[in-house]
Amino acid sequence: MRLLLTGLAILSLISCGGGDSGTVSALSAPAPPTALSYVSPQTFTVGTLITPVNPNVTGAVTSYAVAPTLPAGLALNGSTGQISGNPTATAVAAPYTITAQNSGGSMTFSLLITVNAATQAALEPASSTTIGVGQSINVFFSQKVGGAPFASYIDPLLVTWNSSSPARASINNNGVVTALSEGTSIITGQYQSFNVQLTVQVSGTFLARTVAVAGQGVRRYSIYTPVFGSNNTAHAGIIAIHGGGGTAMIQASTTALAKFAMPFVLVAVFPVIVTPLTARVIVALGVVTRFP
Repeated sequence: MRLLLTGLAILSLISCGGGDSGTVSALSAPAPPTALSYVSPQTFTVGTLITPVNPNVTGAVTSYAVAPTLPAGLALNGSTGQISGNPTATAVAAPYTITAQNSGGSMTFSLLITVNAATQAALEPASSTTIGVGQSINVFFSQKVGGAPFASYIDPLLVTWNSSSPARASINNNGVVTALSEGTSIITGQYQSFNVQLTVQVSGTFLARTVAVAGQGVRRYSIYTPVFGSNNTAHAGIIAIHGGGGTAMIQASTTALAKFAMPFVLVAVFPVIVTPLTARVIVALGVVTRFP
């Protein structure tokens, strides 16, 4: 009988111990993470390795997850919450929900991410251009597409300019190309890691002229003449009149008429005039259909 009572007492103690153990386990569960955040928004560029983006969070975190899947080329480290990678495709601005969790619970943050197209740059006015001996044109280094790490147009003084044949077409620090003799020259503009080129064909002549106009005095104009083989033959002419604040040189550059003058067998005339009496000047310039 005494042995039976002792056994019952032992069982009772074991039972009580089990109940206390459960209470201790519940009290030791960790608090869920709090104050989860990332620097947002984030803008990346296709083909450019990103600077890793790390989370700020309070409390212990056992794992991280994201939904929806990050843009192609980016990855979330499930242990640290760090975002890294090299984007391979564009993505419009969109929120990505990142969850930090432990056994006690979870915390989320909405991170806005945009992936822009890879930057492309080019020289303007075009991929190739034709100008006459004596003509000058401005060349511009510009962003064409993408989330460029620079403005749409770069200050020419920040660009390193070079001409493959400066005796044919020189270029100064301001990006001004001057045609000196007939032939082809490759103009190169370098800025940061971008190196772009423009082919300049020097052909024909670009000369400044004057004409006396009744009631207006002497008016100035410039004329581009291709190499026709004979200057004693009359040729058709096209007159391009610039707008307010423009010049004959700017008009010649922006219209690129020199490129089409040779195949269409014509001369291109650029008057320096913006007045109501333009018609009278055009009539006076009729003499240039036989040049010089």
